[in-house]
Amino acid sequence: MPSRTRAACLAWGLALACAAAAARPVALAGAQCVVSASPAPPAHSAAWQACPLPDRWSATGRQAAGSVWYRLVLPAAAPGAAPPSLWLPLLSMNAELWLQGQRLAATTDGAGGRTTRHWNHPWLVALPQAPPPAALLHVRVQASAINEGLLAAPWLGEAHALRERHARTLLWRVVLPGWGLAFGLSLGLVFLLIRLHDARQQAWGYFGAGAVLWSLGTLNLTLVHLPGPDALWETAVHVTQFAGLLCLVMFGLAFAQVLGARRRRGLLLYGAGAIVLMPWTALRGTGQLMMLLMLPLLLAGGHALWAIVRHTRGQRLASPWALAAAALLTLLAAGHDWAARVGWLPLERPFMLPLAAPVLLAALAWMLAQAHARLHADLGRANDALEHRLREREAALALTHAQQARVQSELAVVQERARILRDMHDGAGAHLSTAIRMVDAAAPSNAALAQTLRDALDQLKLSIDALNLPPGDVVALLASVRYRLAPRLEQAGIALTWDVHDLPTWPMGRHDRAMQHLLFIVFEIVSNVLQHARATQLCVRAECKAGRIELAFADNGRGMADGSEPALKTLRARARLIGAGVELDQAQPGLTLRLALPLASPPGAGQTMTGH
Repeated sequence: MPSRTRAACLAWGLALACAAAAARPVALAGAQCVVSASPAPPAHSAAWQACPLPDRWSATGRQAAGSVWYRLVLPAAAPGAAPPSLWLPLLSMNAELWLQGQRLAATTDGAGGRTTRHWNHPWLVALPQAPPPAALLHVRVQASAINEGLLAAPWLGEAHALRERHARTLLWRVVLPGWGLAFGLSLGLVFLLIRLHDARQQAWGYFGAGAVLWSLGTLNLTLVHLPGPDALWETAVHVTQFAGLLCLVMFGLAFAQVLGARRRRGLLLYGAGAIVLMPWTALRGTGQLMMLLMLPLLLAGGHALWAIVRHTRGQRLASPWALAAAALLTLLAAGHDWAARVGWLPLERPFMLPLAAPVLLAALAWMLAQAHARLHADLGRANDALEHRLREREAALALTHAQQARVQSELAVVQERARILRDMHDGAGAHLSTAIRMVDAAAPSNAALAQTLRDALDQLKLSIDALNLPPGDVVALLASVRYRLAPRLEQAGIALTWDVHDLPTWPMGRHDRAMQHLLFIVFEIVSNVLQHARATQLCVRAECKAGRIELAFADNGRGMADGSEPALKTLRARARLIGAGVELDQAQPGLTLRLALPLASPPGAGQTMTGH
């Protein structure tokens, strides 16, 4: 290649390199500053002094200045270059830009000159034209005692390159924390609703409250225009962030089942004391004191994260390494931000905790979801086991009930047999025994023997009829007696007068053996008329009056005969068993016997049916 060609290529390459170097943004770290409240840049004769950037007022003793002017010399722009832009990555709190003595821009919102919170928002300003050589740039920073004043080194360069840096910084400082704020609020509200509907989920309530409060505290990173006074806003932000972190610490300890009553009281007392001191520290603008006040809570947060990781590893709820990684990331981010706030690290770096906190919240929410799913699965298995045991118990209970029903049925049969035997013993048995005694006696009367045997047979038939009597139907009972004894009355020459009206159901007749007792009473009355009364007429009346059923048996015989007292005692005893009243009326001639059957069952009457 000829030497002239090589020289031309070399010159062209050097020109491109110089152009690229000229286009590359330049940090303006060297500056001069002066404390002044002047609305315009101070004169050259003012007390300007060297001030390397970044300048943090709390470190240089200017925290109470309120207003500081900075003076910087801009480098010369390349010939023919487009107008550059000026980028301020970090300033606090209000700022004004003056170029060559002319006001260029200010960080007010145009509504009454209100101050804005640009401490976390970078500021990009396009210059109207390329500055002349050695052009002076004045930057005024205003901050109250509540807000720490500072200014990082501005950058001057090509607009496109600075826009990229500006967008990237906005993404890390404002956009991503804003997304994390929305995520934390949504997540916290979900868990607060769960806690609202289930008072037993105390740990979930701590988590929801912590997520909501911490997310609200990060509004300080995204908000530019304040909704209220600056002092009130600063206090609210610090209190909200502290309360949110305190709730998250209590959640971790509660979830790991290590939050005892003493720890809870200790954390609450510490939190109450810190919240009382926070307005004072916020109004004084002492960030270092604020960080020292929060240091015990940060240490408690580290302990809570370790307790959660250990608990999840023991309970096998989630991958402990993923949770441990999220916890470690959060602790490193918290340590980074704490070091930056106390001045150990430059403030130009974006805060890491607002970026790491959503990751930790998501990991904790995933862990809580797995714990809930595992609890739900355990509950389902327990319900299945309980249902299986319940079915087994129901089957066993059904078998027991069937056995009891079979036993009761057999018992009822036995009791019915016993009752029939008692009736036969009391009725037919007694008459047969009398007949046997008469046969054993010398020269028994054939008529008396026949009468006794007929009584025994009638008693047996009536006992069988009593098995089918409707409970409480007195008319049916009297009809059965008439059917069995009317032929005998006719053979004995006794005329039967039947005066039986419609009768209501006798309530006592529904009880065990009540109808049998009444049947035996009526049979004994008619049998006595047949055997002893020597009557020619028998009138049977039955009617309902005065709340009772009244049965009357009237004959025209000889009345009370000798030896009738034992039979009358037996009749009265049976009447007492069924709650009936017995009255005797002597007549000349004859005898009237009345039975009164109450239509209201006397208390405890059903328990007296076992007498013979």
